[in-house]
Amino acid sequence: MVNPYTISSASGKEIDYNKLIDKFGCYHVTEEMIQRIEKLTKRPAHYFIRRGIFFSHRDLDLILNAV
Repeated sequence: MVNPYTISSASGKEIDYNKLIDKFGCYHVTEEMIQRIEKLTKRPAHYFIRRGIFFSHRDLDLILNAV
């Protein structure tokens, strides 16, 4: 089950985040993207991004190109 507030596995097994990325058509946030964010903002990326808490995206590359 996935909703905006929680994610859980019906079988109680570990959650496969790569499967979720594929299912929802997302992509991993790469180290290169983090470096681009820091270069564009002239500040360190938010710690959620640096620590991998925010680990996937949709169209972040388009946003970075537009900036």
